[in-house]
Amino acid sequence: MCLLFRVEFTLRRYLDTQADAFFCSHYVKMIKLNPITTANIKKKLKHICALENISIQESKLLEIIDGCNNDLRNALNTLQFYHTKTSPAQIQQKKKRKKLEAKPAKDTEETL
Repeated sequence: MCLLFRVEFTLRRYLDTQADAFFCSHYVKMIKLNPITTANIKKKLKHICALENISIQESKLLEIIDGCNNDLRNALNTLQFYHTKTSPAQIQQKKKRKKLEAKPAKDTEETL
């Protein structure tokens, strides 16, 4: 029993020193990151929605954030999925709105 204990102790000590040497080398750097808050995720998702011209209700945005357990990458993927699953009718409505916004109003030109 005593011999087994010595071997195990020696092996553990060797592995500990090797692990310390590995982690103290210049090849490995340990970084600690603070978890991202719900407010920060919401802010980033709103910013992305604004850049991509995505209209989404506040409740849906919070639902995405809550469902992703404060994981920004998962939230982005979910937002992308939510946006692409819009129906073809909704896409046609968006295209019509853009065309109407792009055309100048003829009524205002004629009255002037």
